[in-house]
Amino acid sequence: MKSKLLKIVQNWEIKMKPKYRGFHCGLCKKYLYKAYHCFLNENGYLTPVHLCKKCFKKLNLKKENFFQIRKKIPNEMPKFFAKIIQKWDFKLKPVYKNLTCDNCSKKVRKAYHIWLKFGGIYSEFHFCKNCFLNYENRCFI
Repeated sequence: MKSKLLKIVQNWEIKMKPKYRGFHCGLCKKYLYKAYHCFLNENGYLTPVHLCKKCFKKLNLKKENFFQIRKKIPNEMPKFFAKIIQKWDFKLKPVYKNLTCDNCSKKVRKAYHIWLKFGGIYSEFHFCKNCFLNYENRCFI
């Protein structure tokens, strides 16, 4: 199962500059307001992957494929981001739910999408406008 998610993420064009946009399916790129939340912790990625219902079904990601994964958070990662990753539940089966800000958990239709790389590990974070503006000078520059 993880290799399916890894193949999807490896095809993304990762840009390190924050971008404010809507959420889309990680596979078909259809814009979403709700999605299956899957987590990838493999080959240099520690990140959520959002999938629409159709792609989730197509990939045949079943509950029994998910198991407890030990998160290896790079030591170089600032505490602010490490705390967010600590909240991600990697042992949870994929859940179909609203998309939210990683900091305040507010439901959002658009968010700042931010890719960061620490200790050779890529992670993507999502922030509402308020949280992004509150932390921009401190964390993103």
